[in-house]
Amino acid sequence: MFDNLSTPIQELFLLQSLEDLKSIEARIKVMVDAWTQGNIKDLERLLEGMREYPELYQALVVSRNQNWLPHIEQALQQQKPVFIVVGTLHLLGKEGLVTVLKEKGYAVEQL
Repeated sequence: MFDNLSTPIQELFLLQSLEDLKSIEARIKVMVDAWTQGNIKDLERLLEGMREYPELYQALVVSRNQNWLPHIEQALQQQKPVFIVVGTLHLLGKEGLVTVLKEKGYAVEQL
């Protein structure tokens, strides 16, 4: 997936990832706390930062969501419980799995 990104975006992502390591524990705590409290606004702020890099956002979030959707829908058609795990950013925004699944008529609930 990363190989399909332009070289400048690959370099930017690598440098940003290395920089993020300095504050990863605190950022994860913020994400977990926001999700636990149902504070979608704080989570969406993270998504806004990703949107500043459209090529990266498209590759890491939107394209992956679109690729997963048929598999998720197939799993949901089974007559047994399904447990699907994705990163938080894949659940948010208009291209997020929650919104897309709701638009397709699925009942989605945060637990």
